[in-house]
Amino acid sequence: MAKMFRSLVCIVGLASMAAPGQELPPLRNTVFGINYVPAHVPESTDADAVQALLECRALGGHLSYIWEWPSGDKGLNDGAKLAAAAKELGFELTLQMSPTAIGAPVLPSGLQGTSFRDPDVRSRYLDDIGKMARLEADYFILAAEINLLYEVNPREFDSFVTLYREAYKLVKGISPKTKVGVSLHMDMLFSFSQFSILPRLEPQDFIGLTSYPHWLVADGVYKSVEDIPLWYYKRLRLLIAKPIIFTEIAWPTGGRSSIEQQTAFVKRLPELMRGVNPEVITWALQHDVKHFQTRWLTEQQIAILLGYKVDPEVLFDELNTMGLLSWDGPPKPAWLEALNYPLRSK
Repeated sequence: MAKMFRSLVCIVGLASMAAPGQELPPLRNTVFGINYVPAHVPESTDADAVQALLECRALGGHLSYIWEWPSGDKGLNDGAKLAAAAKELGFELTLQMSPTAIGAPVLPSGLQGTSFRDPDVRSRYLDDIGKMARLEADYFILAAEINLLYEVNPREFDSFVTLYREAYKLVKGISPKTKVGVSLHMDMLFSFSQFSILPRLEPQDFIGLTSYPHWLVADGVYKSVEDIPLWYYKRLRLLIAKPIIFTEIAWPTGGRSSIEQQTAFVKRLPELMRGVNPEVITWALQHDVKHFQTRWLTEQQIAILLGYKVDPEVLFDELNTMGLLSWDGPPKPAWLEALNYPLRSK
């Protein structure tokens, strides 16, 4: 995505791009926002990058950026440019660090060590967290879906917990107003009864969750989106008193799903969130991507997925089609539903 971020340097002052006598449309005051991903990734143009921000403005007042840690300084610099653009345009911003994948650390090149126990890894992680903290986001996720690491590699998770506590303190010292935490895969949290993980990850300013519930219909638990009961999300409040944010939520159009199911889910989302009252809901993907490819998986990662009875090919087809807009630009029907997400009550 490096190419698309060239134009974000010039986004500051984007309001001047409006025609004389006109203003950019105001941000919609909703809890609903999106993870910034322009069309045509990884070949996005400057025009794609600007268009994506205008799309975000039309949708809501919140956007998110996920820094995949192996991308190193490039990923950090991209995040910094987007953060500057978001601040100029008045967006509420979530920054997310993704330092693990399928139950193992994934690290920038050149690091000595392979574990969160290793001094060089810990030092680099804290240094990078400090750099990202200086962007003064509203929310900062220090590790995405960290409960997968907890399930697959408990010892590595133990090492991360001590590192997380150091990182939390570091962020608060740099940007006291930033709300800090991690995200947890919601279905894994319930399915594997991982509730003891919550107190171990203190302090947290919120509980961050990801949710990809299309399996409920694909696996025949419910016949349709309309049949998913309200308690599916409301049960969170039996467990969690803290503020809740959904750092990723989505329903695909590929794999075992369809355009019609995605549209139905977005339409029903406000009702499903009744009683949960999340501070933020971030749709996981703005545009479809071609990012997820099974050829990048190791044999061990494939074995882990197969152990959970997950077909990697089907999974990646679903992950690549989570966007509310297509890869080459045009919106899906679910995008039009998302534009009508209810405003926050004043």
